[in-house]
Amino acid sequence: MARYLAEDLAERERQNEEAGLSDMLKVSLREQYAVESAEKNIDALQLYFQAMADFRAAVAEDSLSQ
Repeated sequence: MARYLAEDLAERERQNEEAGLSDMLKVSLREQYAVESAEKNIDALQLYFQAMADFRAAVAEDSLSQ
């Protein structure tokens, strides 16, 4: 969710820059925030799947046998 909001904000800042209401520094910062948000999303997904794998190993659950 946060990633989409950051990307939307970056797009709006680009539109403001095209209309002369912003500058390239603000656009670059918004785009950087969007990239950082996407990276955090990937890190969170990696932690989630690692935790699920650890849990399944702990309870001896094999998803192939289901």
